[in-house]
Amino acid sequence: MLTARELLNTRFDQVFRGYNPSQVDAFIARLVGEYETLLQENKNLKKSTHETKAQVEAARESAAELEAVDAQMVQAQAQLADVEQRIKAAQLELKLISDEKAQLQQKLRVLLKELSDLVAQCEEPDVAAESLKEAVSGN
Repeated sequence: MLTARELLNTRFDQVFRGYNPSQVDAFIARLVGEYETLLQENKNLKKSTHETKAQVEAARESAAELEAVDAQMVQAQAQLADVEQRIKAAQLELKLISDEKAQLQQKLRVLLKELSDLVAQCEEPDVAAESLKEAVSGN
């Protein structure tokens, strides 16, 4: 690639009826200035392009990480829904067990009352024997 210094150091042979050397030198000086400006802009654009590519790559990586996080979130939400369903089932089972416990406690109270009555009747010999016969026979 042609450098600005090469442009600046370029010399032309003088010929009879050639171009005005001062005009040629002025044009070359202008050309060198613009060439250096273009080279610097090109360098800056390459640097900017490199930085932009790095940013794009970082954005792609971030997007991939976000997709992974989203997938994990969907999985966690599914697990949460499953756990919530299990909790509801356990609560229902607990309610059924609690109701059954209350029923059994009520039956136990009734049986204890009946037993207490039988014990009281046992203190009366004739009545206790008759009650015991009735209880055993199921009448």
